[in-house]
Amino acid sequence: MFKKYIYIFAVVVIAISLVSCSDDNSTSPDTSLDTSKLTGNWVVTYYWDDDKEETYKFTGNSFSFLANGTVSVTVSNSTFPGVWSSGIDDSKAKLYLIFASPEHLEEISDDWHVVEQTDTKIRLADESGGDGSTDYLTFERQ
Repeated sequence: MFKKYIYIFAVVVIAISLVSCSDDNSTSPDTSLDTSKLTGNWVVTYYWDDDKEETYKFTGNSFSFLANGTVSVTVSNSTFPGVWSSGIDDSKAKLYLIFASPEHLEEISDDWHVVEQTDTKIRLADESGGDGSTDYLTFERQ
């Protein structure tokens, strides 16, 4: 049980570090991402990784975003912890996601640009640093 709390603490520290490393020196508030709309239960309805659609990896996964910056993902009968935060980078609203396991959640651990947000849908995009490809991730409210 103690190891679980150490893990969660480490993940939170990493998430805070990512947000604080932003290249954007703007002091304007993040008005493009309404974090109050993020809390609650969500499912992945679309995931494009590099050159192929891989939404199937998230079938049956339920994401529960909490206001305190944690997210728990239920996969079958197991729950996996993660953290989320928001910020602005390159003058764009971002959603930061960090998961340590399982592998398909590690794949979406990244800083995602917010493309669109409604009460029921959040569309995200991330340009890969290595090959210049763009990944896409869409959450819809359950």
